[in-house]
Amino acid sequence: FLASEVARLSDPYVPMRDGTLKNTRIIAPDGRNIKYPQRYAKKQYEGVSKSGRPFRYNGAPMRGKEWDKRMMADHAKDVERSVASFVGGKPK
Repeated sequence: FLASEVARLSDPYVPMRDGTLKNTRIIAPDGRNIKYPQRYAKKQYEGVSKSGRPFRYNGAPMRGKEWDKRMMADHAKDVERSVASFVGGKPK
């Protein structure tokens, strides 16, 4: 559940030109990680092109590099609440 929730909330932060990167994410069967299998995903995540220049992202500043970290900075409490609700508890 946690990986699905993080993937869902990260979706608006993932770089997008035609949607291939964000729409091909894979959540591992054990739920421990989210993978973006496109060969350019790592460069997009790092935010630096092959030439060493920073990317310019469509939809910036929301969409851009290190999308998971930026999403968690904005929505950590939302993730905490939804996971607590899922397991039948209450967030701190």
